[in-house]
Amino acid sequence: MDPLKSSASYSTEGKALSETALKALAGKRDNAGKLELFNDCFEKIGHSPVTTPDEKALAAFGKSICPVGAPSSEGMEARALEAVVESMTLAGAGTPGSIIACAALKAQDAVGGGLFSTGKARWAFRDEMLDKAFLAVQGSTRTSSDEKDIAKFGMDIAYKDSYSRTMAKARQVVLSAIAQPSSGPIAAVIAETALKAQREGDSFEAASILYRGFEAVASNKRVPAEVREFAEKGKNAYDCPGIPDPIDEKEAFLPVMKELPGAALKGEEAEARRKEAETRESLVELAEEALQERPAGLTVEEEFIDIAGIRLGRQQR
Repeated sequence: MDPLKSSASYSTEGKALSETALKALAGKRDNAGKLELFNDCFEKIGHSPVTTPDEKALAAFGKSICPVGAPSSEGMEARALEAVVESMTLAGAGTPGSIIACAALKAQDAVGGGLFSTGKARWAFRDEMLDKAFLAVQGSTRTSSDEKDIAKFGMDIAYKDSYSRTMAKARQVVLSAIAQPSSGPIAAVIAETALKAQREGDSFEAASILYRGFEAVASNKRVPAEVREFAEKGKNAYDCPGIPDPIDEKEAFLPVMKELPGAALKGEEAEARRKEAETRESLVELAEEALQERPAGLTVEEEFIDIAGIRLGRQQR
């Protein structure tokens, strides 16, 4: 994962507002009252001059789950919002992206699941909540490029006009990759996440997740060219005219995706060597320029430092 300038930060005010809301929960018996209580807490955190950007981002995510006036059922929305508020009182360590993801996962657990009529409503709500979590990570100015890329992948694998319980579980795996970040190149992280996520779906969903994983790497300009080319080949691993067979498609994609993390590591190493060679070549050019244009009275070393300093100054301007 790419380094962040800082970890998530919290304020005394934000924690106090969250704790006050949780204490007031005992006096609220109906869903509407609970939702109003939590949304009021999010509103105060969002508008406070002393709460941190990370707290404001969490509050905005919480508020997006079930805005004031939105229909609610079974109390699942209130349980989700309560989980987000609890996350704010804990003030857990992590990156700005990971604390949003952790709060969203906590909210997912609070909603629960199920297989029948009530279960369908819960999974549909959970799927919508995943969208909002990924959007919150993408929209924050505090989250890293890698976190935004993983969140985009989580958005891209979703069904556009419907939901699936198994796909929601797969997308939850993607959210977990933000909550518990891995080290290594972003191409490798996406590949490993895709491999884990596809296990949650049926053959059609697994093939779609793997294809989107290749697509996410192939289109990422921060990934070395040879790794993008490898991912592009992965997209075309299943070459069959007519209607694709999801089982065959999945089996064609899997071995290539399993090789992608290793290819990503090699690509990053090759990129580092190229940059090192370019730096070395630039230094040689500076040394040669120093020899050719050295004014009287300056040693080679002094002229080299002089030219390097001038060039550095130009770059900084």
